[in-house]
Amino acid sequence: MDFWYQSDNAAKLKSILLAPLAIVFSGVSALRRWLYKNGIMKSYRAPVPVIVVGNINVGGTGKTPTVIAIVEYLKQQGYSPGVVSRGYGGKSEHYPYVVNSNSSSIESGDEPLLIYQRCRIPVMVDPNRSRAIQRLLDNDNVDCIVSDDGLQHYAMQRDIEIVVQDQQRLLGNGELLPAGPLREKPSRLDSVDLLVFNGAAASIEKDDHKSFAMKLEPGSWCKVRSLAPISVSMSDVLNASTSKPTAMAGIGNPKRFYQTLAAQGLDVQDFIELGDHSALTQEQLLKLTEQMLLMTEKDAMKYPEYAGEHWYYLPVNAKLSAEFYQLLSTKLANCKSPTNLKDL
Repeated sequence: MDFWYQSDNAAKLKSILLAPLAIVFSGVSALRRWLYKNGIMKSYRAPVPVIVVGNINVGGTGKTPTVIAIVEYLKQQGYSPGVVSRGYGGKSEHYPYVVNSNSSSIESGDEPLLIYQRCRIPVMVDPNRSRAIQRLLDNDNVDCIVSDDGLQHYAMQRDIEIVVQDQQRLLGNGELLPAGPLREKPSRLDSVDLLVFNGAAASIEKDDHKSFAMKLEPGSWCKVRSLAPISVSMSDVLNASTSKPTAMAGIGNPKRFYQTLAAQGLDVQDFIELGDHSALTQEQLLKLTEQMLLMTEKDAMKYPEYAGEHWYYLPVNAKLSAEFYQLLSTKLANCKSPTNLKDL
């Protein structure tokens, strides 16, 4: 909700009115975590290291590109990682659901499908992440688990917690849901292992031993229909067109996509802003089929079979420092000892 990130009187009033509900949410959240921490509610301990990449606030922060970057790094280091995900926006007839080359975002959700398309590793979707991990370990040669989101999924024990934050929005007004964007209190960040700030200056890494800057770098534009890169620049494509393109984003922070388009000098005639994980309606699809449409890579996962000839998407890659990966490697090495389990 926009008022979470605004400081005017109207936004403050909305937050105040919702404060009683936020108190209830806080109590339920704290109780749930306490029950898991004290063993009253049971949690699953995997026999391999589990890395959770999540956040304490709702909305887009750059989490999925960070997951992809970490998975690629683990592969380079000789690990055989697998990914588990809740699969937001997807609905399968059965769980756990194994993402494969024939999967659609309708079944898996857009983010798990994107991770699979980019990394080509085992990806398991299940609202019960612990069950997803067990299924991965039963069927694949997986020696490390990366959980796409799931910081608050305390039924799944973890070894390393990584929180990704948007430097532009940070924690918003700092209030818990629904008065603000937070799933947990800001003090929760004190217990995580690594903090990644999307869009922060590199100097942030000097502030403490666990904060790291991350930059999302655009890749080459691709066709939605084929999921393949185009052979010319998008500027050349637009110069050859007789009309300006429409742009769309169904992500947590669409403003970042606007900024990326502007940075590339791409002038659009209209911008369709959808909710996170949301898709175009049938009416919109029919209207836009013959138009030039620019979108994010996550959005593109929904439309290969519906895409018009002139629909394009822009991949982005998370760039993290060598120091980030060095600390991650050190913590992974320490996971081999059962005395180093993460305290909930």
